[in-house]
This record gives sequence, C-alpha cells and structure tokens, in this order.
Amino acid sequence: MINQFTEEALPQTIKSLELLSAHTVSNANLKLVVPRLAKKIQRQGGTPTFFDNCVTDHLTGQLDYPIDACAIFEAGQSSLENRFVSFTERVKTISYMPTGRLFDGIPFAASQGIHSPIKWKEYNLYKTSFDLILYWMILQEVKPDVIIELGSGEGGSAIWLADMVDALGLDTHIYSYDINKPKLTHKRVTFIEYDLMEINSLPKHSSWEFLVGKKLIIEDAHVNIENVLNLFGTILSENDYLVVEDSDDKQGIIRDFVGAQELKYKLDQYFMDFFGTNITCSKNSIFKVF
Repeated sequence: MINQFTEEALPQTIKSLELLSAHTVSNANLKLVVPRLAKKIQRQGGTPTFFDNCVTDHLTGQLDYPIDACAIFEAGQSSLENRFVSFTERVKTISYMPTGRLFDGIPFAASQGIHSPIKWKEYNLYKTSFDLILYWMILQEVKPDVIIELGSGEGGSAIWLADMVDALGLDTHIYSYDINKPKLTHKRVTFIEYDLMEINSLPKHSSWEFLVGKKLIIEDAHVNIENVLNLFGTILSENDYLVVEDSDDKQGIIRDFVGAQELKYKLDQYFMDFFGTNITCSKNSIFKVF
C-alpha cells in the first residue's frame, strides 16, 4: 500500500481507485474524494489512518458496515479547506443533521468514559477523550499567554491544562473562576473565588489586570452565560480563542452573542470537525477572534 502512494505512482493509484469505485454508492462526489484521499495518504508518507482505510474499503466495495465513509471524508476535507466560518453559515451547513453531530453524537457521548470519568492526577476531568486532544492541539497552535477558565469544577481541568502547557514549554498561566474555590495548588494556576452570577454588580476581580497577551477563554460555568460572554468578550483581541463548552443548550445564547459581531468571531471548523462533525463538547462554539 505504501508504494502505491509515492509521487510517481499517484496518478496510477488515483486511476485504479476511480475504476474500483465505479459502482460505489455514496452521497459524496467521488471524483473529488478519490484524488483527495490519495494525496492525503501521500502527504502522510504513504501511511493511511484507520479512517483512510475505511474510505478505501468503501470505494472498493469492501466496507462491511453501513456508513457513508466517503461522505464523512468529504465533509472533513471541506472543514479543512473552509476553516473559518460564521456561526450563521455553520448552522445552515449542518442543518441536515438532526443532532448537529456525526453518528447522532453516540461516540462523543461515550468518550467521557462508560464505567468511570477520565481522571488526571486522581481528579475527575469531566472532559471527553476527543476534547482532551483538541485542547492539546489548540494549545500548540494558539500558544496562549493566559487561559481564563470560567467554572473550575473540582479543579482537575485547570491542573490538566497547566500540565499540558508545561509539557509544551509554554509560559502560560491559568486563571480559574468559580463561586466554589477548589482546594488545589499548581504553580501555573490561580483559583479565584468569584460569583459569575453577580458579574454585573460586582467590581472586576483584582486578577483582571493580568488578563493580557494572547488569550484562550473557556466558558464552562453554565450560569449567567450571556453576561459572562459579554464581559469577558471585551478583553478578546485578534487571534485569541473563545471556547464554549457543553454548548448543545447554549446555541441560542451563542447566536445572540456573536450577532452583529460575526466578522470578529469565526468558528474554527478545523478543530470542531477534526474527529467528525461536532465530535466535541463545544458544538458550533470554538471561535477564533479576528
């Protein structure tokens, strides 16, 4: 298989796949899927991923389970090529999906763990395996100076983020806000007792002066969301990122928040669809600031 995807053999490989897929049933445009698949595997040094193999099996009639692997591959390529879109455009594009997630979100739902939650240093993370990888990738690309976590939970998430930036060699500090301050410590984390329900009446916390430089804001508090986004949105600048977690029931609030600011906030489909359409807790809610 590897030799088939060398630069010299690529035209013949594409022609062979086109012939083998002559009777393949798919909603995808196979004339585009075949060369894109072959070129993707070539860029990977001739090594296909598991899903590349699924697409190849679909094209050649060897897929023995009922999924349209070619259509899923085509959608993923579209998210890669058309990376940044408005919230309005995104929702319109995936309107054919009843749940807004690939496979009705079942793989996503199972990915926090079936018999137990995922743990880090014995603390429950309450994040999916997909989102752990996505944050790791976002951190590598964005290289934030500051991470602002709105909603600390048990504190495990902030500690995990701190360890990840440490591993990446980043000089990043995490400020984590919650009405219940976790009793954890980490050199890169400041846990702050703060009632996000009262942000319109309370003065800004003293930590506000340190929320400068490249920023990643993570909304995971699930309270007073509209006011929280409006306030913290004032400190977001070009190339910062805003992630709204567990956003299935927050779509209306998110739509209203971006509203007239759709030129400023663009959804990053590269991350949201990395594992398939919205296979993340941040459904239609990983934004890059422009």
